[in-house]
Amino acid sequence: KMPIDILAGTDRVRKEIEAWKDLDEMEQWWKIDVRAFEKIRKNYLIYK
Repeated sequence: KMPIDILAGTDRVRKEIEAWKDLDEMEQWWKIDVRAFEKIRKNYLIYK
């Protein structure tokens, strides 16, 4: 694995950068992933 893949947790970021994808497009799916993570983590937070 490439170091950027390990840091990002996926190869998607690297592949989209290599394909010269628009950063605004990348930000859209990134925000969707963040929202999904936030929903999951709510169940495990000790403090609000």
